[in-house]
Amino acid sequence: MGLEAKTRGALFKNGERAVVEIKSVREGKAAIFNITADDRVVMLFPNELEKDNLLTKGKEFAFPEKNSKVELILQTLPGHKRDVEAFFVVAMDTGHPREFLDLFTPAQPMSFSAFFRKYAEIADFCEDVILPYEILEAGER
Repeated sequence: MGLEAKTRGALFKNGERAVVEIKSVREGKAAIFNITADDRVVMLFPNELEKDNLLTKGKEFAFPEKNSKVELILQTLPGHKRDVEAFFVVAMDTGHPREFLDLFTPAQPMSFSAFFRKYAEIADFCEDVILPYEILEAGER
């Protein structure tokens, strides 16, 4: 697939907004998951408001887009001064008949084992990238 993914940094302050940028050499279906600091996995995209997840060959895609109704606001867990999380970005071959929305429910946290049990059903048709990042409470370094 030639999947490339990045964020505009790997260190965020509590309450800061993030954007995930994706590019693929081939056409594909994209999904973005959040691996949270409390060991959960949540599908962020596609979601109820933004279902069009087709990646165009060679064209950069950003989530959320500038005029999106969705925002990625990063926050530490309650009582934490810093947390480490990651975005798990996936591109699936368009020839595969399954859709991410058929396998995963947007914004519903899953355990690692439940997530990877479902992901294993499509993993052979996917390429993925993990983008780790850290969230710091105000005043932390």
